[in-house]
Amino acid sequence: METHHGHDFYDRPDVFTYYVKFTSRKQTPSESIEKPIVLSLAGTELTGEVLDLGCGFGSLAKELLQRGATNYTGVDASRKMIAFGRAVVKDERAVFIQADINQWACPISSYDLVVSCSVFHYIEDLDTLLSKIYKSLKPGGQLILSVEHPLLSFFKNPQAIISYNEYTDKHLWETYDYFNEGPRIHAWMKARVVKFHRSIEEYWRAVTAAGFRIESLKEGRHEEDKLPIGGNYKLIMQGPMFLIMKAVKAFD
Repeated sequence: METHHGHDFYDRPDVFTYYVKFTSRKQTPSESIEKPIVLSLAGTELTGEVLDLGCGFGSLAKELLQRGATNYTGVDASRKMIAFGRAVVKDERAVFIQADINQWACPISSYDLVVSCSVFHYIEDLDTLLSKIYKSLKPGGQLILSVEHPLLSFFKNPQAIISYNEYTDKHLWETYDYFNEGPRIHAWMKARVVKFHRSIEEYWRAVTAAGFRIESLKEGRHEEDKLPIGGNYKLIMQGPMFLIMKAVKAFD
């Protein structure tokens, strides 16, 4: 089984096709938990420039523009994601840029809101990226980020886990040292993906060390009667799936 880092994984034809099909389902955790919380934190009356880091194919673009954003800029390293985003988001206010967010030079003091969904757990040097994001925001600008919840990323032997069925059917909820932070190899979609495990405390430290003031923290609480998720996710849904934060850049 090959081991991949973020964007090269999503550029695999089999992975990209499956991912687009999977995320189009409204009952997935990302669509029914993560996205509604992120949009709720963003609010219904946006103004100004929005930057979406690790945007994928721009699944947030239409909603953010409908909520009043002046312009939307999506940045992602995956050429397939960017090409698909340009094809499906038919709005002249939306711009898609193919670039590694670790290397891309964010314009200084240019954005009113930066969003990044399920991306930071792929980033090794999070401090440098957060510092860059802070500088890219206007005074009073906001950052909304979501990551895979740390309780889902500290498995003892992730290489042995093939799918969510393995978690539920074989009860492989073995864990390894929550505070031992760093890369963990997760098996997903018949490949191995490198993610970086961090504690909630470490995410809090990194965000505030960059200069942000955290205003809200959510753990992806779901309402069972409103969330038609079962099967593979039945056991997982008993706990949190995402860590979602809203932070504000202090006025300089």
